[in-house]
Amino acid sequence: MPYLSTLAVEHALRRLAELAAAEHLVLELALCHGAVITVTYGQSESPTARSQLVEPSSRADPLVAKVAAEHRLPADWLKEDVKFYLATFAAHRRSDIDHFGPNLLLCVSDSAHVLAMKLHACDESRPPATIDLADVEFLVQKLHLVSWTAVMEVYERFFPGGSLNADLRCLVLEMFAVPT
Repeated sequence: MPYLSTLAVEHALRRLAELAAAEHLVLELALCHGAVITVTYGQSESPTARSQLVEPSSRADPLVAKVAAEHRLPADWLKEDVKFYLATFAAHRRSDIDHFGPNLLLCVSDSAHVLAMKLHACDESRPPATIDLADVEFLVQKLHLVSWTAVMEVYERFFPGGSLNADLRCLVLEMFAVPT
């Protein structure tokens, strides 16, 4: 599969950053276990407030689709081309992938951190966004977590004293393989 040029990806990411800023969002595109996972944060509209809330990743979907339409990119450009872009930069140990401004963060991330953010997003939205649940399942499998206790240990590393609702617990428990 041919990948987009670095220049094309950078133009698309700059536009995505502009759209995110207009929506008062911060998008974190994290390369984890060979997949690009999006974590979406809502920003306060107040210039003095620094708080960010984890939001459902589906809030980014219309922005990604708009960039794809404007730049005539394939629908999977974020998952495929940005994955290649991030992997290339990581392989060359470049640290300048944060030049898209404060509304777009690119990283090769610790899977446990991204899992905690995704769990928090799922806990905050009722019902949890389908894409966030799929990302949770992907990360639970990649981290080889086999129990709710193990999932909570990861979550509590980043949200000490935090708890997750019972509905989310049931959804996560369904992700574990049932012994035969």
